[in-house]
Amino acid sequence: MKRIFCLILALVLVAALFTGCGKTDAPTPTPTPDSGAQQTPDAAGEVTDTPDPTPEPAAYLFAPGNYETDEKGWPTNYYTYDSPFCLVEETLSYWTVNWTPQILPAEGMDGIDFCIAEQEATGVDIEYIVVPSETRTENFSVLLAADDLPDLMNQADMYYPGTEIDAIEEGYFANIYDYKEYCPNYLYHIISNKDTDKNLYDQCFLDNTHISKFMGMSNMGGMDATVIAVRADWLDKLGINKDDLDTIEEYTAVAELMRTELGATYPLSLISDCLDSGSYLGCYDTYTTLSSTYVNAFPSPHVENGEVVFYFSDDNSKKLVEHLSQWVADGLITPNWMNNTDGETNVANGIVGICTMPVSTLSYYEAISTDPDCRWEVLKKPSLFEGQVHHLGISKGLCNGFGRTQISASCENIPLAVTWCDWRYSPEGSELSAWGVEGRLWEYDANGRKVATEWAYNNPDGQIFGFLQCTYSSNFLAEHGLGDATSAYCYPGGEKALEYFDYWYQVEYDGAYEWPKGIALTEDQSAAFMAYVDIDTYICENILAFVSGVKPISEWDAYVAQLSAMGIEEAEAIYQEAYDAYQLSLADREF
Repeated sequence: MKRIFCLILALVLVAALFTGCGKTDAPTPTPTPDSGAQQTPDAAGEVTDTPDPTPEPAAYLFAPGNYETDEKGWPTNYYTYDSPFCLVEETLSYWTVNWTPQILPAEGMDGIDFCIAEQEATGVDIEYIVVPSETRTENFSVLLAADDLPDLMNQADMYYPGTEIDAIEEGYFANIYDYKEYCPNYLYHIISNKDTDKNLYDQCFLDNTHISKFMGMSNMGGMDATVIAVRADWLDKLGINKDDLDTIEEYTAVAELMRTELGATYPLSLISDCLDSGSYLGCYDTYTTLSSTYVNAFPSPHVENGEVVFYFSDDNSKKLVEHLSQWVADGLITPNWMNNTDGETNVANGIVGICTMPVSTLSYYEAISTDPDCRWEVLKKPSLFEGQVHHLGISKGLCNGFGRTQISASCENIPLAVTWCDWRYSPEGSELSAWGVEGRLWEYDANGRKVATEWAYNNPDGQIFGFLQCTYSSNFLAEHGLGDATSAYCYPGGEKALEYFDYWYQVEYDGAYEWPKGIALTEDQSAAFMAYVDIDTYICENILAFVSGVKPISEWDAYVAQLSAMGIEEAEAIYQEAYDAYQLSLADREF
C-alpha cells in the first residue's frame, strides 16, 4: 500500500511541476453554471469550451455518507455494501488459527472456497497467517516484541500482556471507535439488540469512547448447548405427560417412579464435581456452578435489589444445597457423582432417566441405548413453583464468547480493515460468513430449506460437522461476524433441536439478578480482593461436603459464620464499590 501511494504521489508531483511551467497571472475564467465545462481563451483570445477532465475512479466504496443516522450519528439500519467495495489491489494480513489444519488443502486457507468467495465479494486480498493453537502465545509475543503485528488478529486480547485499553493507548490495537462511521452494521446490531442482551454494549465497548474488537455474534440469544432431557418412552409407560413437569418437586416425583416402577437405579444425573455446570437449576436465583480444575467461578456475584451477593453464601444457595443433598441421600443420584466416569454407560444401560445432555446428541444416546424403544426428549427448565419468574440462570447473550478480531494500530489502511470486518455483519456478508458456499456444507432441499450436504454430515474422513463449519465458513471459535444459529442445526433432524430450545425456555425470565459483564475491578480493587481468594477453596470443599452428606446441612450456619470470619463481607464490599461506579457510568452512554 505504501509503495502504491508513493507512486501515485510522485506522478501527481510531476504533473504539478509541468503545470506550473505554463502558469500566468491572468485570472482563471469562471465557468457558467450550466456549461458543465471549463471556458478557456485560445491563442487568438477566443473563448472555447473544454470538457471537464474525467474524474478519477473511486478506489473504495466505503459506507460513510451512504446510510441514514439518528440525531447522534448512529446508524438506523443495516447497510448493504457494493460488491466488491475495494476496487484496487489491497492486501490485509490476517493472524488466525485453525483447529483442524489436517483438512486444509495444500494452498492453506487460500484454497478454501469460503475464503475465495469472501475475497471476491469484498475485493480484499487476505494474507492468512494460520498459527497452531499450541504456539499462539509464543508467536504473538514475538510479533509484539518486533512491533510487527498483522493487520487483523483473532483473539489478540488473550495474548496481550495488559488490558485492551493499554493495547490501544500503547499504540498496538486500533481504537475502532475512531473509525465508527466505517462499521454501520456492527454498531447497528449492537444498538438494535441492546435491550435483548443487557451485556452486549459492555462486551463490544470498553467504555464510551473505546472499541477494541469486532465480536463474534449470533442472530439468536439464549440457546444453551446443553439442556435437561428425559426418557420420554418411560414417561409414556408411567402415564405422565412431560408438559406437566414444571418444578423441581415434579422432577423428583418422576425420578422416584422411574426407580421403583422401571428399575432405574440412579434416575437423576444432573450434577458433577462443579455441581450445576450449566446453571440448569438457576431457579434458585443464585449462581450454581462451583470452581473446578477447569474453571475458576469465584466469586460469581449477583445483585439483589442493588446489593452484591457472592455465590453459596445466602439462603437461596442453602435451599439448592438442601435439595441436592436430599437427592443424594435418597439414592436418586449415583454415589460417585463427583467422578462419574460411567455417565454415558449408565445412560445407555437404562440406569438414568433424567440427565443433562447436548441437544445435538439426543439421537446419539438413543442409538447407543440397550433399549430399542429408547426415546429422549427435552424437558422444560425447572422452576421452584409454577409461574415463577426466574432472575438468574438463562443466558440471552448474543456474543458467542469466543470469536473476536482486533485491528493493528500499524495497519496502513484501517478504514479498509474496519470495513472488511463490518462486511461480515451486513446482510450479504453475514449470510456467507454463517453458511459458507452453497454445495460445500449445505444445499437446498426440495422444500427450499438449507440442509447439510452428505459430505458435511457424514464426512468420509470422519470430521465433525461443527469443525467443518469452522473451516468452510466463519470460524466461530476464533473469528468475528454475525452467525446464524440455525446453521449449526441444518443436519438431518436438526430442526427438532431448534424446537427443543423453544421448549426448554418455557419459563418467565427477567434477569433481574444478573451481574453485568462490563464491570471490571480497578487495579487497587483487584489487589485488595486478592486477600480473600482463599474463600473459594473453603466454599467448594464445604458445598461438596454438604451435598455428598459428609457434612450435615445443620452446620450451614456455622459454615456461613466462618465465611464472615474469612472476610466475605469485605470482599463483597469491593465488588459493591465496582458495581456502584458502573451504575453511575451508564448515564454517560449515548444509546
